[in-house]
Amino acid sequence: MISSPFRQFCTNKWYEHKDEIFDWTKKLPDYGPEYYFGKHRWLLRAMFLDEQKTLKEIDDGLDLFLKGSALQLDHEGKQRKD
Repeated sequence: MISSPFRQFCTNKWYEHKDEIFDWTKKLPDYGPEYYFGKHRWLLRAMFLDEQKTLKEIDDGLDLFLKGSALQLDHEGKQRKD
């Protein structure tokens, strides 16, 4: 079964959370992922959406950079007429 990007994100955050708890207490949490997801669902959603927005901005910036490289812009950002 293929899981959604959001589900993968949440699973990764659960494992990060478990690692942090273990680093702090040297014990694993006494609750499972269902409790963690239920308690933090809105935070996880906001973090996921923010990450997706950032990835889109990076992708858009890369597209713009590649277009600029293809157009051969001069030092002032104007298209060269070579």
